[in-house]
Amino acid sequence: MKRIIDGTSEAYGDDLKSVAFVLEPAGEVLDLGGAILVVKDINSEAVYEAECDADGSATLKLPCGVYMAMASISGPDAEYSGSRSGIIVSGDSKFSIPLNKLLEADIVIREVYCGGCTKYPQEWTYQSDSYI
Repeated sequence: MKRIIDGTSEAYGDDLKSVAFVLEPAGEVLDLGGAILVVKDINSEAVYEAECDADGSATLKLPCGVYMAMASISGPDAEYSGSRSGIIVSGDSKFSIPLNKLLEADIVIREVYCGGCTKYPQEWTYQSDSYI
């Protein structure tokens, strides 16, 4: 995984697109300054990071591709988190990321795996695992 902290990649030269992201907290008025935005390229797995300004905006220079964006911030009384997948960058563009308030009892599941075990050795068939 290639992690790019400053939001730009010199490998693409002048072929980078200006992509603006705006965080939108659901029904809340927050100072979004310092919110962390993480954008992951689905194909190359390069990760771009940026810090949002007070109104929740951040701009990155990205190559064309398909991305997933995640953002989070700690508010005065709660944590806020949000994500958006299927972001297609083919030119300069703007995307919004909805933020939801996380309650203390919330569990955030980012990925789900389907498991199983082999039915018979060396036959490459699998049976379903009832615990997953």
